[in-house]
Amino acid sequence: MLEELCKKDKEWRKMARYICNCKTKGDDLVQDFYIKFANYTKLMNDTTVFFCLKNMFIDNYRKKKIETIELIDNYITFDNDYDFDNDYFKQTILNQIEDLPYFERKLLKETQIISQRKLALETEIPFIIINQNIKKTKVKLWQDLKKLKDLAT
Repeated sequence: MLEELCKKDKEWRKMARYICNCKTKGDDLVQDFYIKFANYTKLMNDTTVFFCLKNMFIDNYRKKKIETIELIDNYITFDNDYDFDNDYFKQTILNQIEDLPYFERKLLKETQIISQRKLALETEIPFIIINQNIKKTKVKLWQDLKKLKDLAT
């Protein structure tokens, strides 16, 4: 099946570039497609390949978004010994967290240990204030990281 797929390699790459809006990401997507469907036995038409490429791209996007959200949620688990040499984005998000105003940084840190409701009871800060600040901070961090990734591509 791989030989059949490779016959239209230029078409697949053109489709992938259209989906990703980037030449290198499109080429990577096609390579991942070949790996995934190398042992596939049924014939695939152009439409099927397009939807497979599109779905693979969407899955990768969702996976990266979830990983970033988990990083923001669990930033406290990274300590100074963590190796960031090959992971510029993680280091950047940790630096952004350290640059946050004291109140926002403290809320993020404390809500990693206890729930927002429990923190509200202990500190007598209204729950809605804690909740809105956490949401606002996470959205800001997410948008900053997204802008950074867009600049990198």
